[in-house]
Amino acid sequence: MSSLELYVRYWGWFQLRIPTNPDPVSDLWGGNGYTYSLPGERPLDGLIRFHDPVEPRDMAPEVGVRIRQAELQSVDKRPTESIPFESIIGARVELGPDTRFVGENDLVDPMIVYPWPYRFRLSMDDAHILTRGRLPDEEGVEWIERMTREERLAFQKSIAFGGGEITAPRAMRAYWADLKEKAELVGSDARELLRTRADSLSTRLASAAAVERAALSARIWNLLRYESGVPPGQTDRLHDQFYTMASWHCPLDGALESGGWLEKLGLRPVASDPWRTELVMRLWDGDALCGFAKGDIRIRVEETNSPLRQEGEKNGSS
Repeated sequence: MSSLELYVRYWGWFQLRIPTNPDPVSDLWGGNGYTYSLPGERPLDGLIRFHDPVEPRDMAPEVGVRIRQAELQSVDKRPTESIPFESIIGARVELGPDTRFVGENDLVDPMIVYPWPYRFRLSMDDAHILTRGRLPDEEGVEWIERMTREERLAFQKSIAFGGGEITAPRAMRAYWADLKEKAELVGSDARELLRTRADSLSTRLASAAAVERAALSARIWNLLRYESGVPPGQTDRLHDQFYTMASWHCPLDGALESGGWLEKLGLRPVASDPWRTELVMRLWDGDALCGFAKGDIRIRVEETNSPLRQEGEKNGSS
């Protein structure tokens, strides 16, 4: 029986309805920062939705995080054998139904926010493939909320790079060209994208009902308030934070749930080996309340019906 690693790469836009500094992440409405609930919208909830957005805003990116590349790699042979594993391309990648960013925002320390419960679910056409989380994922957010500030700092470091230093946001301009195609962005930079969106929203003001007009006006003001320049002592965070990057590298060592999908293809997940994962938030559209996620998952599996040979024959005949 051969030992293999299923290596999948995923990306796509997600929805995150969350307040920003100086509001705490638990604030329901926002407004002191550059994100907030608009007139007519439900309260903010901080949930990270990789699919099925709630009240998506007009002109927001299409939400959907899926596996885009996948391959099977041998782990007991040198040199390593690797072939594409096309059967899983297009599978939905989801976090837990209650996964949200928890932490302190910048009220105490910079970037002490992280996704929790840290849990991944893979599915294809409503068929469950695999689910696994980080222990103690069954405790939920309340477990973290009972921590002291020092305990939260230590736990955050165990999420970021498996015990390394906290990954701070940094400018993403050097990555802009590479991301434009994957993120399906229009325009040469974030400033142009946001200005174009404001112009389009402005055309609807005259015919909008009262509540919608108030929501449109709030968005347009937020998009254009620094159009004439940024006053001394202020920052255009809506634009600057568009290039945000934050990453979390974390092994998934919780109970492994399998829906039998891989087994039908001749692969048996190995529950004794933790998954290695990376989750990167590479762009943040504070007007649309959406971010762009990109990452990978490495899953140890055992080969039972020679999927390497079967996939190779399929690829060779196509």
